[in-house]
Amino acid sequence: MMKAFTLSNLCWLSLLALVACSDAQDQAAPAATATHASSAASSASAHSTSSTTTLAIPHIPAIVIPDFIGVTEQQLQFEQAMPVALKNVAGIKVYPARCDQQQLINSNGSISQYSSDHATQINQQGVLSVNKDGSGTSTDANMTMEVQADGSGTVVSKSSDDASGITLTVNADGSGTYVGPEGTMTIDGQGGGTWVGKLGSITINADGSGTWTGEQEVVEIQANGAGNWTGSQMQTNLGDGTGTVGPDEKPVKMAPWPLVPKVGKLPLLNKLHMPGQVCGYIISLDDQVLFDFDQAQIRADAANILKQLATALKQINAAGIEIRGHTDSKGSDAYNQTLSENRAQAVLKALQQQTPLNNIQAHGFGESLPVVPNEVDGKDSPSNRQLNRRVEIFVRTS
Repeated sequence: MMKAFTLSNLCWLSLLALVACSDAQDQAAPAATATHASSAASSASAHSTSSTTTLAIPHIPAIVIPDFIGVTEQQLQFEQAMPVALKNVAGIKVYPARCDQQQLINSNGSISQYSSDHATQINQQGVLSVNKDGSGTSTDANMTMEVQADGSGTVVSKSSDDASGITLTVNADGSGTYVGPEGTMTIDGQGGGTWVGKLGSITINADGSGTWTGEQEVVEIQANGAGNWTGSQMQTNLGDGTGTVGPDEKPVKMAPWPLVPKVGKLPLLNKLHMPGQVCGYIISLDDQVLFDFDQAQIRADAANILKQLATALKQINAAGIEIRGHTDSKGSDAYNQTLSENRAQAVLKALQQQTPLNNIQAHGFGESLPVVPNEVDGKDSPSNRQLNRRVEIFVRTS
């Protein structure tokens, strides 16, 4: 009789996959390994070892916050100082920069709006709107997310096939719903929940009672340890130390069945966050504007561009200027590092020859700081690589 009971307990362990989505104090439960109940029931009655399969835990999608920042007064002054001809040169962009603990944060410069308590960004990747309290929305090609300041919210993870998409709703008390490849889950935040999916239909109540309906099995456990098992086995537990087995309901001694483990809470969603402090602006120059392919010597027709840049920079009271060379990922790390350093030094030298600039230095970063992926969906992206091959002039204003 005890072997038969152990099976019913294992049926409930399948729902512990939900506990993997709970907070740290709810994760004292064993690792979520599901035993297919119908085959396990047959194995239990035959006194043989049951086969087990690992159940994929439905992970919450990672939230990647795009870069965004606001425009400073100093940047506007610089743009006004730029000659009109320079503004029309393809491959030259000016956008705000932000710093975190005095370190420049890489940015793509696609800014829509920024204030002290709200920011909005719209670019090719999607739309981001975030408030100072951490609430906001984020939408891109793969995910739509809305989060409140208390950590509640919704996540819709899209996919090429509808079967693998995920919709997650989380409430502030840890309750919520999950709809995805693992099925449909509802969690009440008090230890109970339901799961309709690969293992059938499971209901767990906060008092430890519950039911499971599988392909061939039906198991019910009440809060006092009584219950029924119908399928490959016929058992009734009366909860008082007795019960019956078999279709003829033969009376036997039977200890009350242990209660079903409680379901953990869903973790709250990570809040969105405001960006670092505005610290200046970046002038980004496509490598084709300044250099021939794979070269570090300034092109003859680029001399006038750098002359105009130097004149405009001279009119700005900058706390510091840094020339930053970048490459794509073609070639070795060492080669790209050297190329980026040589190009940064070449721009620095050309600017200084036009007009002396104070507090200016040059650094190369090789391929380490791309603004966009060099590959998209596993395929090389020439247009993205072109965006990554650039020289940036970081003008620090604070």
